[in-house]
Amino acid sequence: MTTRNVGPASRCLALLTEGLRRWLWPSRIKLQDGRCQRKHRHCHRRRHRVYAALLGLFLVALAARLRGIGADSRVVWDETHFGRFATRYINREFYLDVHPPLGKLLLTAIYAALGYSGDFDFESGQAYPSSVPIASARCVQALLGALLAPVSVVVLHAMRLPPACAWLAGFFAALDNALIGISRIVVLDSMLLLANALSLYAFLRLKLAQKRKLRHALVFGAALGILCSIKLVGLLTLTVFNAFLIGDILVYRGTPREHMRALLRLLSALALSALVYLAAFAIQLLVFQNYTPEAEHMGSEFVARLNNSAIASQYPTIRPGSFVVLRSAHYPFEYLSAYATNSNSSSDYVLATRRRLAVEDYWQ
Repeated sequence: MTTRNVGPASRCLALLTEGLRRWLWPSRIKLQDGRCQRKHRHCHRRRHRVYAALLGLFLVALAARLRGIGADSRVVWDETHFGRFATRYINREFYLDVHPPLGKLLLTAIYAALGYSGDFDFESGQAYPSSVPIASARCVQALLGALLAPVSVVVLHAMRLPPACAWLAGFFAALDNALIGISRIVVLDSMLLLANALSLYAFLRLKLAQKRKLRHALVFGAALGILCSIKLVGLLTLTVFNAFLIGDILVYRGTPREHMRALLRLLSALALSALVYLAAFAIQLLVFQNYTPEAEHMGSEFVARLNNSAIASQYPTIRPGSFVVLRSAHYPFEYLSAYATNSNSSSDYVLATRRRLAVEDYWQ
């Protein structure tokens, strides 16, 4: 039998790690219903140390993201897309995009709160004028990105991983180059990552709770709805989490009443997710007030209520003398148009279809 000699450096590292673990996250403290037992009189003090350490980790992550954040005053990467979206929202102009509206509405709220009036076109590589508060907007994104570090620690602790692993992951999230870079520009990724982490934490609270309650399911559903309303990639998270919950219901051995309660919690979470998702679209449609050619993809009733649209002055219903458009009911939804030929006869027209609406597409 051979013995392994441990050097002084390894001993110091082990003692430092163990001391840090006991100081930050004492795993031997037993809690009942979230309250400390009387025999652990130092529990509150140690919990305050944990909160202080989380705050310190957040400040480290924030400092790494704020350093020189306003040095580059040009439009960087996808700032051109989301800046244009914000401009259209502020000018209340209709547009179509593949992303759900909640994240873009939040970016617009940030720009509007900082004083942007919607007078910049966000060309890629173009220098920002003084009317665009880009440095302040990037600082808000850095704040959201820095919050990911302490949230990661809390999430991994909720997964019952060792405290050292949780804190190591938190430092990785605070100082990772990719996360720092994506948090220094005005795009959706910072809030998407934070919403994803919060959804994971809400899922763990629901799954690992000793007594699962409806409020746990509602918080989980609201978090998923916010995540899916920022980007559709959140549907992957929704699918995985709900697959776990459905599996729990199928393998759970309980009374029929308990099964019905579990199913009710799952359906409540899904219903609230759908309501949050639809509410984001409802807010977007209320913001849109001005006509653009992209609005022609919508129904005529919606186009008629937009300012400066060709049919805004008409009656809501078709009457004698009204102008109408004839559009295909199937993709690609082309409009019927009439073109005059070069013939001398004024009655010679050619019928054709096209996707973009023009004056020739209106019939009386």
